[in-house]
Amino acid sequence: MSKVQSGSAFKWMLWISGIVLLPLLIGLGLWQLDRAEQKQELLDSWQQAIPSQELPLEQEMIRGSYKAVILKGVFDRERYFLLDNRVRKGRAGYEVVALFTADSGRSVLVNLGWVLASLDRGIIPEFVLPEGQQTISGSVRVIEKGFALSADDLAEERWPKVIQQLDAEKISSRLVISIDALELRLTEPLVSGLDLNWPVVNMKPEKHLGYAFQWFAMAFALLCLLIWSALKIRKEAIYEQV
Repeated sequence: MSKVQSGSAFKWMLWISGIVLLPLLIGLGLWQLDRAEQKQELLDSWQQAIPSQELPLEQEMIRGSYKAVILKGVFDRERYFLLDNRVRKGRAGYEVVALFTADSGRSVLVNLGWVLASLDRGIIPEFVLPEGQQTISGSVRVIEKGFALSADDLAEERWPKVIQQLDAEKISSRLVISIDALELRLTEPLVSGLDLNWPVVNMKPEKHLGYAFQWFAMAFALLCLLIWSALKIRKEAIYEQV
């Protein structure tokens, strides 16, 4: 292949790559900006929520946000769950989740906090849940189904049960009780030894903005390269005409 043919092939490859990659890079940057906005709204809803004495009637109204509530009711003291693989500051642990039935008759899953896991995975932490009528406060979110490496075995009779993710439908079926697809994270401690320092979001808005800047920077660099290529092609065309 001659130098002219090689240069022409490179220019074609550059333009084809630019046509494909430029919109993709811009789209990724815009997506990161959108994620940053969503995370900021989530943080704002956690910090600024005004407590209500009723569980949200419409789950869609709080999807992607938190709603503060104050509830009166009782815990199921015999049956609770340990959410596995909850990492904080590089340390693996469990989140303790119990069933709470409010005076209104509605039931919700209450996250009582985080506990460090033992190096021996055969050792399961056990707790004594509060007895009798309780007044609890916290922030409620809609339980979103996520990815799990394996299906949770809820048929086993042993309690507490170690699970990978919250699934209100499966838990309702196992406990033979109607449970709202809501998780309440406590703001005041109820059980000794549990950490309530909640990670509201897994990635802060600032980090999403940083990623957005990187995608836009790459898009800008590619655009500059395309402009340079276009100017060079034009210069060569004028030179050939002369």
